[in-house]
Amino acid sequence: MSVGYKEILDDLHDLLNANDTFKNNVSRHDFSVIADSGSTAIVLRVGGFAHQGSGFGGEYAVGWDFFIDIYETYSAHIEEDVATLVKARDTVIDIIEKNTYLGKGPGNTSKITDAKLIRGDNLGVVFDEDNETPTHFTLSVLVEVQQQHSVTLAE
Repeated sequence: MSVGYKEILDDLHDLLNANDTFKNNVSRHDFSVIADSGSTAIVLRVGGFAHQGSGFGGEYAVGWDFFIDIYETYSAHIEEDVATLVKARDTVIDIIEKNTYLGKGPGNTSKITDAKLIRGDNLGVVFDEDNETPTHFTLSVLVEVQQQHSVTLAE
C-alpha cells in the first residue's frame, strides 16, 4: 500500500498537537477553525512534492514540502506578539529537529525516512475582511519530509 501526503500530514498534526504550546490549536489547511482561539495556533499546508527514482516499479523516494504556518493574535503590544510568535517558531523547529521521523520512529508505517527544516523566517500579517485591520501575525516554517515508496507492477 502506498502512503501519501495525508498520512504524513496527520503524523505532523499529531506531533505538533501533542505539544502544550499548540494543544488543540493545530489545523489542516483551514485557518477559520483556529482563527478565534486567541492562542498561538498552527495551520498545516502541503506545498508540493518531488520524487527521486527512475523506471517503473521498485523503490523510490518522495520529498513532500509542508508549510507550518504559525499564527499569533495581533494586539496593541506588537513587540510582545512577535516575540511570542518567534518563540513558537523556535518550538516548532526544535520539535522537527528532534523528531526526524515525525515521532513515528524508524521503520514507521508512514514510510517516513527523514524530516528536516528548510526555512522559517517568513513573517506576515493577516488582515480582517476590510483589508485594513490586522488580526494576526504569522511565521511560516517550511519542512521537507522524505518518504519511501515501493511500486510493484503486475505481471
